[in-house]
Amino acid sequence: MRFLHQLVSVMVLLSLAHFSFDTQAQVISNVTLECDDGTGSTGEYLMDVRPGEYEDVEITCTITNTYQLPEEISFQVDEDNSTGDFSYDISPEGPYQLAAGEEQVVVVSVRGSQGMEADTSAYTVQMTATVDSVGTEPVVVPVGTLGSTATESSEVKIEWYHNYDFSLDNGCTESFKSGQDVIIPFTITKKSNIEGANHNTLIKLHETMDKSSTSFEDFEKAGISLTDTGNQRVFSNMKIGETQRDSFTIVAPDTASNKMDITFYISMWATPDDDYENDGFQQFSCKITLEKDESNAALGAIESFSSDDVEMYSIFAGGAVLFIIILVVLAKVIRKGSGSSKSKLITEDELEEEIEEVFDIDDDDFDFEDLDDDELESDFDFEDL
Repeated sequence: MRFLHQLVSVMVLLSLAHFSFDTQAQVISNVTLECDDGTGSTGEYLMDVRPGEYEDVEITCTITNTYQLPEEISFQVDEDNSTGDFSYDISPEGPYQLAAGEEQVVVVSVRGSQGMEADTSAYTVQMTATVDSVGTEPVVVPVGTLGSTATESSEVKIEWYHNYDFSLDNGCTESFKSGQDVIIPFTITKKSNIEGANHNTLIKLHETMDKSSTSFEDFEKAGISLTDTGNQRVFSNMKIGETQRDSFTIVAPDTASNKMDITFYISMWATPDDDYENDGFQQFSCKITLEKDESNAALGAIESFSSDDVEMYSIFAGGAVLFIIILVVLAKVIRKGSGSSKSKLITEDELEEEIEEVFDIDDDDFDFEDLDDDELESDFDFEDL
């Protein structure tokens, strides 16, 4: 019986082996390997390593037994011929028992790390399927180096990203007065995964939510402005982990007749790149209050009088002056009349002289202190009227 098994094995081997006349051994098995393309523009796989967004890259491959007999096939990632700092998982793990014409789908998980640095070129992942044996029990023939192999390579590219820690050191809600400056300091730290040229960071102060806005209508109405350094800052080619500090300065007008609230925005984003123009975009909403000048409050109250008010108060003032003059005339008339023992009446001529005396007073003769004269005070009594 043992001899019979050996004889069958020899016959299988002879049926599988084909020798050419130059004695070179030919392959006695066959396998194919095909892997899907990635989503990149040239079929590469894209690995997103942004913090909070990281995912493994999965490469799907199909192994096919294209021989006329069953085969046992193993599958592996050829790390010696692969590049990049990756680790790999294969699911399901082999080896795989495949009948003639049968297929096996295998998924290779390429694992990187969150935030890993990007490169301008793609990395290579090389995979190999190898036939280990041919036949089924009880006759399984190990083929060794005569086994067929199939190799496939896929490209994996790490996507670069712009990410920054951006903050306004003291916020941007503040009250200020005329003649004062409002300083808004900020700090930015690059947390991107690529350095390289042409990766710039732009910070801009603008009046509307649209970062491309150039209008400063509310600023102009309030009479406030920015210093000569302008409304934007550009940091070129920052290194990974580099920190920069700067500020915007808002200049108040010399005077402020009214209180005003001014709203504006400060935005930060990476530029230029068509695909990543808004990557890392951050925006702060700001509100500052220009207080009304206290000295202008009294002036404003005076300016609030209308022409009718002025005319009315002028009439009151004129009436008061005329009333005082009449009192002076009456006082003098009554005083003279009371000095006569014969009669308290005075003639018409004497009354006219008194009136002319009041209205023809010289600067040197008239003094309002005369109204406090003791003699006048002792002689005059409202009851005499």
